[in-house]
Amino acid sequence: MSKSKKSVSPENPWNRYCLYPEKLVQGNRVDILLGGSEAYPEMLRAIEDAREWILMEVYILSDDATGMEFSEALKAASRRGVEVRLVWDSIGCIENSADFFDSVRDAGIKLYEFHPVAPWRPRWGWNTRLHRKILIVDGKVAFTGGLNIATEYDAVEKGGAGWRDTHLRLEGPSVREIGKIALRMWQWYAGERLSQQRFLPITGDSGDVLASVLTNQRRRHRRRIRRAYTRAISRANRYVYITNAYFVPDIGTRRALRNASRRGVDVRVIVPAHSDIPVVALAGKRLYSRMLRWGIRIYEWQKQVLHAKTAVVDGVWSTVGSFNLDHRSVFHNIELNVSCVSDEIGKKMEDIFFTDLENCSEIHFEEWRRRPLTQKMLEKICYQFHYWL
Repeated sequence: MSKSKKSVSPENPWNRYCLYPEKLVQGNRVDILLGGSEAYPEMLRAIEDAREWILMEVYILSDDATGMEFSEALKAASRRGVEVRLVWDSIGCIENSADFFDSVRDAGIKLYEFHPVAPWRPRWGWNTRLHRKILIVDGKVAFTGGLNIATEYDAVEKGGAGWRDTHLRLEGPSVREIGKIALRMWQWYAGERLSQQRFLPITGDSGDVLASVLTNQRRRHRRRIRRAYTRAISRANRYVYITNAYFVPDIGTRRALRNASRRGVDVRVIVPAHSDIPVVALAGKRLYSRMLRWGIRIYEWQKQVLHAKTAVVDGVWSTVGSFNLDHRSVFHNIELNVSCVSDEIGKKMEDIFFTDLENCSEIHFEEWRRRPLTQKMLEKICYQFHYWL
């Protein structure tokens, strides 16, 4: 059985990159899924194969064609006797029609709306959002990453917009670690206590990947994912490759990137050329000049909207999740990332990064400093609000 954590000694390579090596669990299978074209069929297949229970957390579960496909799959699972529980974020689903979740509830699915934006409702809230994305089926397989459930992320051939994102499919002990986090959320907010024996089964090895699951759900852990990032960056020897949809790094992250670049580490960042939240992109651009002067190379993704939140360091440490390198993810959103210590996963992440670079344009300092004054002013104004964006 692989419930136990891998022992850590000074000579272990992951000790260098991991701030929380005690959270690493061995024996995992990790599959990287790019966009809805790869992730959605796997997720729907897992829902169809469910026999006992499904627990799902989403920021956006849209009532468009893709969202309806998922809701119908969840309803079908419920009708055949599977216990289905769904948590969604009130802001993320604010555009849904009024009867969308009513029809899901009518199918016997247990629902919880995270932080309704109505002050007269219990546990209402505005600023703290449930931004992570989790799907767990029977305690055997889990999915997490950056993908919401909406047509924008779906394959172009299915009528989607083909947004570029990254998700993970996991088997092994890491599923139990994700389950602990999701169970805690359901018990705290929905008030239903679930059997750990049933919902947190101890599973055997499914692969050979070391993985850690980090969330910032508790207040004292708000900076946990960000600190894991800066630890890995500060220990980099060869390279740091980051892909991030909303890149407005705080001073500590910027310092870690600067120091890495100054000691000869190849630091590269892919950001969207066309963001779905332009004000955040403008705030991030305010920081480009100083990072370019530090030797950090910045590339803009030129195709459909980039929504991924990933990083790989030295081909050893990599992370995929919902966490953006911005203040909202650090201080306000509830996020989840899975970090892997694996040469195999690291090589795959590196290959994906360089494949993405083929659809990017590099920003060069001399050209960037000559951008229009109006753009510089807009960047400055937007950056004043970066803490809240």
